[in-house]
Amino acid sequence: MRRTRVYSLLPLLIIMALLLVQAPFTAAATLGRVERPVFGLPSERLENDAIDHEIVLDPADEHLDRDDTTHMPHGSLETSEVARPEIMIGQSEVTSATVLASPKDLTNTDTIDLSTTTTSGKGYTVSGKAAPYTNPNWPAQNPDRGLAFTTAANGGIYRIIQSGLRATPPDKNAPKQDTAIFVAISIPQDVKVTLVLSEIDLAGSITLTGSGNATIMLDGLSYIRRNVAVPAGTQVTFDSLCGSVDHDVLKITSTANAVNSQASIGANAGANAGTININGATIDITARSSGAGIGGGGANAFGIDTGGHGGTIAINGGVVSVVQYGSGNDMGTGIGGAGIGGGGGNSVGGGNGGMISITGGTVKVIQYTRGAGIGGGTFATAGNITIDGGDIDVAVVNRFNQTHAGEGAAIGSAAGTNAPGRGQITINGGTVRAVADYTAIGKVHGHNGPSLDITITGGLVYAYGNKGPGIGYWSPSNGDTITMTGGTIYADSLSNVGIGGDNDTNLRLDEGANVRAYSGATPAAINTKDNQGNGYFINASLVTAPSTSKATTLEVYEDAGASGLLKTLTLPAAYRNFAYSCDRSTPRIDNILAKGSSSVLGMVVRDRDSNLQIYAIKTRGGYNAHNNSANNMVLPVRIATFHVITEKYVDEQGVAIAEDTISQVSLSSASYTKAIPPKDGYTVLGYAVGSYIPPNYIPGQSILIDPVIEATTVFFVYRKMPTEVIVPSGIPTSNIEIASAIIALILTTSVIPLKIANDAFNRRKEV
Repeated sequence: MRRTRVYSLLPLLIIMALLLVQAPFTAAATLGRVERPVFGLPSERLENDAIDHEIVLDPADEHLDRDDTTHMPHGSLETSEVARPEIMIGQSEVTSATVLASPKDLTNTDTIDLSTTTTSGKGYTVSGKAAPYTNPNWPAQNPDRGLAFTTAANGGIYRIIQSGLRATPPDKNAPKQDTAIFVAISIPQDVKVTLVLSEIDLAGSITLTGSGNATIMLDGLSYIRRNVAVPAGTQVTFDSLCGSVDHDVLKITSTANAVNSQASIGANAGANAGTININGATIDITARSSGAGIGGGGANAFGIDTGGHGGTIAINGGVVSVVQYGSGNDMGTGIGGAGIGGGGGNSVGGGNGGMISITGGTVKVIQYTRGAGIGGGTFATAGNITIDGGDIDVAVVNRFNQTHAGEGAAIGSAAGTNAPGRGQITINGGTVRAVADYTAIGKVHGHNGPSLDITITGGLVYAYGNKGPGIGYWSPSNGDTITMTGGTIYADSLSNVGIGGDNDTNLRLDEGANVRAYSGATPAAINTKDNQGNGYFINASLVTAPSTSKATTLEVYEDAGASGLLKTLTLPAAYRNFAYSCDRSTPRIDNILAKGSSSVLGMVVRDRDSNLQIYAIKTRGGYNAHNNSANNMVLPVRIATFHVITEKYVDEQGVAIAEDTISQVSLSSASYTKAIPPKDGYTVLGYAVGSYIPPNYIPGQSILIDPVIEATTVFFVYRKMPTEVIVPSGIPTSNIEIASAIIALILTTSVIPLKIANDAFNRRKEV
């Protein structure tokens, strides 16, 4: 008989399932991608995070001197036990692939060597007379060749290489510098081409004209010493061939104190930019120009007085790093384009930021001039800026304390403009850190004409302004509007309002926005018109700063702690004004506990009547009952000394029988007096102070401690009541009743059996 052997498929299915589960992790390991925490802090710590206002320019950056480290005044953006991280601009914080992904599958139409190619080929022509590079001891002699693509290149893919190497290069990191016999690459009208730059070093420019369209894939580290010209009507897209921001890098550099008017990527002098897309790789720009780092061209010395607009700029991935010194000197006093956005102009006007969108990647900008970090060039408006994702760090710095240096907004407008055109800044997601010597997000001084609307619906936003607002307008309002409907927002100014501007600034704050604001000067933390949204907020001003040298922690409780800790704020040293959203559409009364670095300072009370109740408002007159009808949206407060009693409920063995609660003694006395609260199922025995070692307690039903030390624990001691036995009616309870019942039971249990036995005997006898 033939036997049929049946094999179980269960082990095979288990193995397949394990492989499927493992697959995503294997792919992630291959690419080597590591999720970047927000400023080095775990996401669950954001509520109480500490962000110090310190900008650290990477001393190792080849474009910066070692003395370039700039310390902005320390403001406050929440504290916790987590160490304050530093914003690193000029050095990538993204951990990238150590094992490269496979390069994109591209079939080259041709390979062009910038050190040797001297003839034309399929889809391109070569001009100039320079001989091929042959001597590694010298730079290329009289490079003059130009590479121009033709309509026959449309749809083609060209790998651009450079075989020349210097024996002793000027920069050891750039061994191909001055080994190209080409100085220019051009893509003309109606040509759409892909260029794979494989570690080249081009002394001149890549230029698009007409409707030219180029996709530039980076393969390794390449340099372009002048610019990538992208005027209106043209389009360029940058990406990484291998999917690595460390391996695939484009550096566009400039020499110290240079005079330039072109954008590093964008338009030439005075012209508007076209469409610029960055989807991957690292784009590292050091600009010394009246043109933008990325965007519009700027004014020059040859009769062009205005800057060009930023065109359409989309950053969807990769790492984008821009440092802008401005044209003519490295002091930041020359005309400067935006880091990303418009070109700078003279008093006639600069170029606005154009249409700027950031959906992903890492963006780092340092601006030293009057231009914005992201937005308008000198004498220009913000344009339309939308941030939906990514990590964005922007700083505008007055590098050497020069007049008219570092005056632009980190995100928004440049200084000194009355140019027309309404601007818009919208933040829907991502992590945004904006730090500026003047305004962080919004408008700066001298910007009186155009309106600028600021809308935040999501994301994590840190905004610190030194002389200007954190978020808002350092100029008369012209219909400006701040809308905050979502996200977590920290806004801080050392010398101005945290959020807002003058009394005519429009505000819409909804319950979905989690907001904290601070101000170190006379202006309020929030200063606007009545809130048109449904959210309520606290806006208080301390009569005296709690400390001139250390930060103060403010813990917010609802109804004396009955609902637990709601929020933690950190008031910087020497600051007096703070505000925060209630995150709800109904009014609320809070109690605020103030703490120093190692001790409790007291409770925040209303200055007028010493009351603990700090209530929320929506209107400018909301605090008039307690601020002498100032109609300024500000509640004067102070810190009153008090003592904290921690109440613990325990049994005779010291075992907790209920959750701890916090209560504060009367502010008018250093005594703690309280009747011990009853608890169902327990008898009150007394209390103990400081600690409880069974069975030592003070008998009684009430407590009086006089005086109370700063922080004291009181133990309420209880004894569990015995379980009560409920006896049904008719059951005997007295001794006599119980004895009678026993006798009756004996008689009953004895008589009946005897009678039954006797009857049985009589029947047997008769038989």
